[in-house]
Amino acid sequence: MTSSASKFYTIFIFVCLAFLFISTSEVEAKLCQKRSTTWSGPCLNTGNCKRQCINVEHATFGACHRQGFGFACFCYKKCAPKSILLTLFFKTIIKMPKLKYNNINVTINHYDRCISPPDICEVEPKLCERRSKTWSGPCLISGNCKRQCINVEHATSGACHRQGIGFACFCKKKC
Repeated sequence: MTSSASKFYTIFIFVCLAFLFISTSEVEAKLCQKRSTTWSGPCLNTGNCKRQCINVEHATFGACHRQGFGFACFCYKKCAPKSILLTLFFKTIIKMPKLKYNNINVTINHYDRCISPPDICEVEPKLCERRSKTWSGPCLISGNCKRQCINVEHATSGACHRQGIGFACFCKKKC
């Protein structure tokens, strides 16, 4: 009995590891902001900063932002999640089909509650609205803000909202 149980667990772990390495799962990368390493001097033109970030530093976007008493060029790159292997492992385990070993059906059920990391839960995500990280200047046209939020920051939507004495671009993202 112990020998067959030991074989079962060995095969089960082998199958889990096989699914882990074989399965391909797309993990959404987040956008990280970092001051440009190739820009020198104050940043006065967002267009030039954007071109510098895209062409030289291979970022997805660039913009001038206030830093201290002046403006600096910041680049936005996709940063990979730290727990990609753990995420793939949990996704594989939860989606694993029924296994059959010596006419014994083994089923791995979906969990009723979330397991770390939280992005594997089957729960509808909440949307949070935050000020855009890549928008510079006043927000006058919500359509442009929406395109910026969707295409550059990978948000679900975007719109101009009053903030202080002017308008700023706000993006809606998964919380």
